[in-house]
Parts: sequence; C-alpha cells; structure tokens
Amino acid sequence: MAIYPIPYSKALTLREIASHWVKEMEPRSSETDILTEMTGDWWRGKLHDLHGTSRLQMLKFLKRHPEGDIVFRLPDEDSSLTVVDLSDGGALVDIGTEVPIPDPDPERWGEAACEAAFQVMAENYDFRTFNVTAPMLAEMVLSESQFSSWLSRRGTPRPNFWQQPPRVDRRKRGKEAWPVEKMREWIQKRDYSNQKEARKAFLEETDAEGQSAAFEAVWNEVHQRRPGKPRKRV
Repeated sequence: MAIYPIPYSKALTLREIASHWVKEMEPRSSETDILTEMTGDWWRGKLHDLHGTSRLQMLKFLKRHPEGDIVFRLPDEDSSLTVVDLSDGGALVDIGTEVPIPDPDPERWGEAACEAAFQVMAENYDFRTFNVTAPMLAEMVLSESQFSSWLSRRGTPRPNFWQQPPRVDRRKRGKEAWPVEKMREWIQKRDYSNQKEARKAFLEETDAEGQSAAFEAVWNEVHQRRPGKPRKRV
C-alpha cells in the first residue's frame, strides 16, 4: 500500500503514475484512459522515458509486429481497403489506421522522416487495443520534474500523490552546473530531433541554470553536428 506523498526523488512508471493519479481525478477517469493520454503525448515527443525507450524504436517494432488496426503505407502506395460482405447484400469497408512510413526497410528510417507517423500513432494509440506494446509503454519511467513540467505545459492541475521538491530561491543559491557526462547521458536517453526543444526540456527538468551554450556543444557532439564553439545563447 502506497504512503502519500511519494518522495519526489523516486521515479515512477506510467502504470504507477496512472494508478495513483486516478484516485484524485475529478471528474473520474480510468487508469487505461490516463495511460492512453500520457502515451499519446509520448508519441508526440512531449514525454521521454528515463530508460531511453524511443518512438522510433517502438515504431520499428510495430512494423515488424503489427497490432491494432494500423496499416503502414509508403508515400506512393494506395490506401489499403478491407471489404466485408454483409448478409443483407451490403458491404463494410474498413481502411484501418494508415501510418505513413518513408521506406519499406525500418532500418533506413530516421526521426524526422517518421514525424508524421508519430503524430498518427499519438492520435490513435489506445491501451485497449494494443495488447503487445501497451504493457511495454506502461513501464516507461518519469521523474517528478518531468511529470510536473508536462502538467504545467498542458495547463493541468498537479495532483498531490507525488511530493513536490522544496522551493529554493535562485537568487540565493547561485547557478547549478551539470557535468558534461551527465548532460551527454541525458541527451542520449531521449529522442529529441530538435535542439531548441531538447534544450528547453533539459533546463526545465534539471533546473540547471546558465548552461544553454554548454548544452548546445554537447548536443552537437552527440549528434555529430557542426564542429567548433557554439553560439552563446541566453
């Protein structure tokens, strides 16, 4: 039995978050609905698993092990139709949920090229119908700061089951520097394709101040982008 509030230093799986959060939900919801909502924003790139599960990895898995009603379609392919003849002489036509992919070989896919596919998955992924991948995604892990930042961006009231870290006056504490090794690890575990979005999320999650330029340098190193000294940004 959980003792509330849960310490802010403890990371939780999506399944654990849903099981605690549902008790405070008004109007009432279900754990499945909460998981579906959170996973939808994970497909949109707004949440990131601390253990590093990426949208691209999961999309490749679904291509090899399709489930639900999704149908992968190349740009030059016609829509797939499933026709079921009815007893009254009519027919039921089901085109499924079409997920656009850039290439028939998943190993040639990249984050940017699959962005449209991620958005389709975000709108159509349902824990009730994806019986194989749903348990995998339910085990993704978030920190308290990730969860709180996500709620703030959505304008959703923060529940009380997870303890909030104590507030510290930034004017008194000075700047908090993150080691390059930890910064590199943070970037590698997430699948951001846009540096600006990644930097914003990093500063929100870690509360590290004055490290925009350092983050850009490490980002460039990890993604093998332009060499040299980064532009200094505020």
